[in-house]
This record gives sequence, structure tokens and C-alpha cells, in this order.
Amino acid sequence: MITLKIDSVSQSKVQFGMKTTFACGDKKYSFFDTKKDKTLTKAFEQFRKHKFGVGDTIEAEVKEEEKSFTNEAGKVVNYTQRTILYFGIVENVPTAPMAQPVKRNAWKELDDLQKRVKALEKNQAGMEESKAMGEGNEEPENFDWIDEEPSNPQQ
Repeated sequence: MITLKIDSVSQSKVQFGMKTTFACGDKKYSFFDTKKDKTLTKAFEQFRKHKFGVGDTIEAEVKEEEKSFTNEAGKVVNYTQRTILYFGIVENVPTAPMAQPVKRNAWKELDDLQKRVKALEKNQAGMEESKAMGEGNEEPENFDWIDEEPSNPQQ
């Protein structure tokens, strides 16, 4: 991307449509309105939408090519063709959610959580061992058993 300050704007008819040229200092930058397949170029779509003009400062992606031609006198003239591919305007870009800052004590919290998990696992293992040895199946103290048979209501 380069920054351009537009000193003048001109348009000319060419074989496939229109060519727009910006004079910026001693250099010229141009773009076409359509491609050879007759679809609009990205640069022209942006130019038409944002209406750039004399005095504007813009960002543009430019392709530079060294070229030459032979003039009427038969002399070969070398020049640099500067084609604007698109302008540096951010359009239709989804925004990413903001990253959450990491807490200063995040590692300490993680360590504490890991200690709690280990303690729970140890407690669970102890409970399973007690059940395997038959512990925990005793009758509770001060429990009164009723010596009556349950009644059958259907008799």
C-alpha cells in the first residue's frame, strides 16, 4: 500500500470502457472501470462509492510495470505503468471478539483447582475402599426395628 495525494483526476475512453487517472506529484496512477470480461474492477467500484477527488489523500495497492513503446519518430520510449488495483478502505470485514486479559493469578487458580481435584479423587478412592472392605454397611446406632410383618392390603 502506498499513500497518494490526488492533484488531478482525468478520465478517458479506452477500448474496454473508461480509464481514470490520478496525477499525484510527478507520477500518474490509473485504473479501468471494467475488466476484459466486462465486470467492474474493485478500484472502480471503490472510486464510485467513495467519490475520491482532488485534494484527497488515499491509500492504494499499486502494481508497477516497466513498459515501452515506439513513438512516431521511431524512438523507443520507456515508462512505468502504475495501475491501482484497489484502495485501502476496509469494507465488510467482520470484527473479531476482544481477547480477554489473563488474570495475574490464573496459574495459582489452576494449581488450586488441580489440588481440589486430587483431594476429591483421593476421597472417592477412600470411599470405594471402605465399601470393598464392608465398611459403611453397619446398622446405624439407636435404630429401632419394628417386629411386625408388613400387612398385605389385598387379603
